Amino acid sequence: MTGDLVCRLAIRLAGRIVPTHLRDHWHARWASCLGSLRVLVGRGEFPREPASELSWICGAAFRDALRTRSLTFDLEQWLRAPSPLLAALYSLLAVLALCTRGFAITRYLIGAGGGRMLPYAIVVVFALVVSLTIAFRCRSPLRGHDWRYWSLLLAKTGALVATLSLTWIEGGFALRRCLANETVRALGGGFLLMLGYFAAVGSAVLWSLGDQQRRCPVCLRRMISPVRIGSWASVFEPVTTELLCDQGHGAMCVQECEMGEPDRWLAIETLPS
Repeated sequence: MTGDLVCRLAIRLAGRIVPTHLRDHWHARWASCLGSLRVLVGRGEFPREPASELSWICGAAFRDALRTRSLTFDLEQWLRAPSPLLAALYSLLAVLALCTRGFAITRYLIGAGGGRMLPYAIVVVFALVVSLTIAFRCRSPLRGHDWRYWSLLLAKTGALVATLSLTWIEGGFALRRCLANETVRALGGGFLLMLGYFAAVGSAVLWSLGDQQRRCPVCLRRMISPVRIGSWASVFEPVTTELLCDQGHGAMCVQECEMGEPDRWLAIETLPS
């Protein structure tokens, strides 16, 4: 009984590897195989122990799931998923950690006391406040979505802001140590670099919101087939861009003008036939 339960859980886990649109059929097929094997084992048709047969069918299910995934793998479709983007962003953060010996300067500033780290903290907090202001002023689709949609937005934006902040702290400290002139150090390594940091964080937040705006709220993939309609000179028909989810979940109508209405998501069941 325990082995049968473990086998069913293993098949359920293997099914997570199978593409979503094939998962129900795959589960039904392997549930039928498991039921048939249980009947044959009960009749004594197999010379081996039941545990060995259950172990074999679990391995076969995993191999079949991997083969099914490999046969349906589409590189372009995979790149539109959120996983490659998050992997690239956090890999960049890991590379930065290696290049700076584990953010040595940041750790030194934190260990030196609040007085050394306070100016950096104030600038970072101010940049975050400006970024949040940009987020709330933009017509980003932040309402009416589940926790997965919010988690992707926060993880993506957090990785970008953390990478830019640590690059500014580590790189700015190292740059100022290389500048002998006090005026150049204060202007170039301090004020101008801080302005560049503000611009970079604001641009990163806008890019993150724009990327999120063009993702399906159901599967979180980048949507395809953009079609621009309307006119820039028209008040009643402003320019909008319509995008489709390649998984068939629906369509997004993105407003390109400030005077336009908020973005509209049309689920598949509301689309006209």
